Amino acid sequence: MVAPRSSTRYLDGLDFILIFAYENSVQGDQILCPCKECKNCSWGSRKEVHEHLMCVEFDRNYTKWVFHGECGSSNEMYSDE
Repeated sequence: MVAPRSSTRYLDGLDFILIFAYENSVQGDQILCPCKECKNCSWGSRKEVHEHLMCVEFDRNYTKWVFHGECGSSNEMYSDE
């Protein structure tokens, strides 16, 4: 998602993605973190993932949300294009 992290668009997108991920790909109380440092290789709580995505931001190469329940379809609402 390309938007300033303090913008309403970013915050709304972050909320949308966390809700979706927790409805579709939660393991216990954790999801894979899509930040540019974790790159969907580290699990975190909602709070931890939210903090990563506010401080570190999304991995810009992660445009097909295959780790969070979308089965390979692109997230067009918040894609980089």
